[in-house]
Order: sequence, then C-alpha cells, then structure tokens
Amino acid sequence: MQNLFLGIKNITKFKTVKRIIINPFMAKVLLPLVLRLDNFLRKLITTLSIQYNGGIHPKHDILKYEQWFIDRLDKEDVVLEVGSHTGEMSKKMSPHVKEILAVEIIPKHVKKAISMNSMENIRFLEGDATKMSFPGIEIDAVVLSNVLEHIELRTEFLRNLIANYSWKDNNPKILIRVPMLTRDWLPIFKKRLGIYYLLDSTHYTEYTEEELRSEILGAGLKINSFETRFGEAYLVCSK
Repeated sequence: MQNLFLGIKNITKFKTVKRIIINPFMAKVLLPLVLRLDNFLRKLITTLSIQYNGGIHPKHDILKYEQWFIDRLDKEDVVLEVGSHTGEMSKKMSPHVKEILAVEIIPKHVKKAISMNSMENIRFLEGDATKMSFPGIEIDAVVLSNVLEHIELRTEFLRNLIANYSWKDNNPKILIRVPMLTRDWLPIFKKRLGIYYLLDSTHYTEYTEEELRSEILGAGLKINSFETRFGEAYLVCSK
C-alpha cells in the first residue's frame, strides 16, 4: 500500500512539473535551446559512431552510396570526379572504370589521397575543376558526390564545368548526390525559427526537390532520373 501511495505521489509530482514546463510560454523559452542541443547531439553522435565503428563512418555500409555511382559507370569509362576529398570513393570506383581524374581543391586532402588511396588508374589532382583541362582526353562521366551543396554559385559552376572539358560523344553522364532539406520536418522547422538547420557548416544550401530541379535545368542540363533515399537526392543528368 505504501508503494502504491509513493507511486501516486511521484505521478502527481511529474504532472506538476509537466504543467510548469509544457505550456506555450515555456515552449517559446525552451524550444530554441532544445533545438540547438539537438544540433550538438547529432554532431556528437556522428563523432562517437565513427569511433565505435573503428574509425569508419557507419553511413558507408548503410547508405551504400558508392555502389549507386559504380552501378552507373562502365568498364571503359574515363571519369572526372570533382571534390574527391581524400580519395576513398575514387579507390572504390577504380576497379570498375578505365581511368579516374580525381580533382580536389584542398591541398591537404590531395596529399592524403595520394598517400592512402593511390591506384594505377587514378590521378589525384589539386585545383579548381572549372579551370582545369586534359588535352586529348575525352571524359565519359562526371561524379559529384555531396559536392554541389558546398558551392555558392552552383549553376555557374555546372555550366563552367560542362564547358571546360571534351566529352565522349559530346554527352557526358553527370552523376549527382546532394542532401535534401526535406529529409525531415525538423530542418524546415529550425529554418523557420532562425536556428541553424544545415548538416554541415560548409554547406551553402540543402535542397527541396523543386529547388534542385530548377538549379540543374538552369545550368542547361537534362535530368534523366531522380530518386531519393536516406534524405539524399541521386540524379543522372546529361547535356
């Protein structure tokens, strides 16, 4: 009987605390703090998950995004990978294509790629992909995996990229992966409240489908396929 009484007393206390906290006034005070805490916890979860998983982000095994690109490349393709970072994806694609021109603008990433992920058919190159050229080489495909969101003038970037190279049959396969703003209701809600909502501090944008389609078409490209999974958009485009 005593335990029952204590249980009822605890429930009463909880209801009192709930009434104090869960109300319109306190919601306006607490919600911004909780949403910022959510941002911090998501970053912490990522860091801890990588440590727990032996230094490898578990997203690779779950999302399998590298395989999506590999499945759309051919054995004889010469591939331009823009934003190749430290070369992990270049290395995974290399057995499935003829050659990879892996371009990265950040010097330290290029050095790490060369030291850790070199293969005979990969050339790791430092520079701006819109200002480089490869005389005598016709490129079959472009890989842009989580790259566009890091670029401020994206339509201009795509136009310059396409204009800058020689393409096999003048019709490259343009394979794109980007994060979606519409991955959940929460990023949109955070944006409305003026709270940081992007996945990464180096992102200029994260997309709705309408915005993404408009941007790609505005660059003079065709969208041959569009799919979403795990809150990301995957597109196959062409000239």
